[in-house]
Amino acid sequence: MEAPEEVRKTFERLRTEYPYYIVLARINGRFYVYKSKAWWDKESRKVRSKKEYLGRITEGVEFIKKVVVETVNQPVITAVPKYDFDKVDESILMHLSMNCRIPLSVIAKRLGLTLQTVERRKAELEDRYGIRYFASINYRKLGFSTYLAMVKFKNKKPSAEVLKEVSENEPRVQLAMISTGAYDLILYMLAEDNFVISNIIYKFTSDERLKDYEADWNTTIVTDDYGYVPLRDRFFDLLEKRVWKRSKETPRPASDSLMYREYVLLRELNATGNKPFAEIERKYGFGHGTAKYVFDRLKEKNLIWRLTLTMNRYNVKYNAMIVTKVVNEGIFLKDREKFLRYVIKDYEALANRFALMGEILAPFGNVFIAPILREGELEAELEWLNTQIGGIGIDSSIVTQIILGELCYRRVDNKHSNQMKRLVEVYKVEPPKEVINYFAE
Repeated sequence: MEAPEEVRKTFERLRTEYPYYIVLARINGRFYVYKSKAWWDKESRKVRSKKEYLGRITEGVEFIKKVVVETVNQPVITAVPKYDFDKVDESILMHLSMNCRIPLSVIAKRLGLTLQTVERRKAELEDRYGIRYFASINYRKLGFSTYLAMVKFKNKKPSAEVLKEVSENEPRVQLAMISTGAYDLILYMLAEDNFVISNIIYKFTSDERLKDYEADWNTTIVTDDYGYVPLRDRFFDLLEKRVWKRSKETPRPASDSLMYREYVLLRELNATGNKPFAEIERKYGFGHGTAKYVFDRLKEKNLIWRLTLTMNRYNVKYNAMIVTKVVNEGIFLKDREKFLRYVIKDYEALANRFALMGEILAPFGNVFIAPILREGELEAELEWLNTQIGGIGIDSSIVTQIILGELCYRRVDNKHSNQMKRLVEVYKVEPPKEVINYFAE
């Protein structure tokens, strides 16, 4: 279905203003805007959606809000962020996703623009997509591994409020999502070892608010291979206990000790990745140049992976979790090169195709968190995996609510990905040409 250019522009403006997924429908020659909500239908095993009426776009492209709620079954134009911004915006977004502290003068020089133009474009991107900058921290170097708990309640389910109350008090839980389909609750956690994670699961299942709910708890270690989950600030309360303090037993810090100033900088940059170093120094009474020195030391110790961003106003219809279980390793290995290419394939959207992807051990396979932008997109992904990748079984869940933490929507350069590295090293694929250095100072 076609819509006038003016109507589309008005709709795109509305898409940036509403924090949830919206669609445009044409009914009897008029254009209406709806809030769209999706869920998993157990009986039909398909994604269903319900639309809530928000208002109408007039011939004069004015948006008139309505309070009436109705359902529409007409064909719709989905609110897909399909590069209404240009290649300059795309390049700026990618530079900032790879290194949010890269000097704008470097970007301006590369793109052949004035510094003022890049500053203006950056501000517009930040305002439109609700960009938040933060540091992706190498928690492995700090002694933590990532775990995923996938929970299926058998008869009745606890409320979202109860699940949030139980999970938010555990600083090792970084992300909690309510879903439908294969699983009802998904928890992404950082823990020191299997013993600690076992105690956390026991604490949850024996909690007075959950102990009467019969459920299957499937917990597995996950090796994050693509994407990142931002750390909650509560995690740093746990990390603070690891800061070196002089004592009889430890008169000097070990080579892998976490120093107080390192801890402070990690916590500050986790909250605001592009925070001026001078501001951090004033806050903690550090001497001039201390923050930059500590930052360089953190990079040398590989405690910071990347200074990156997430878009809080990325117009996602819903998020889906796809679990691919390897049932025949020999067959799967034959398609593994194709599988790696699938993870980093070009995708026409603001952010990368997947917010998170990693290998899991139980069941043995892979897990994907995919932001779904279009009607039928999840079904198409599942069909591709079923027909193109052998030796796997597939489960999927629709995320209906993120009750704790946040997903990371960004546009990193896949030429720098682990998948590209494996394609080059293992499958002897020709290395990509013109790889950009995003880490220039």
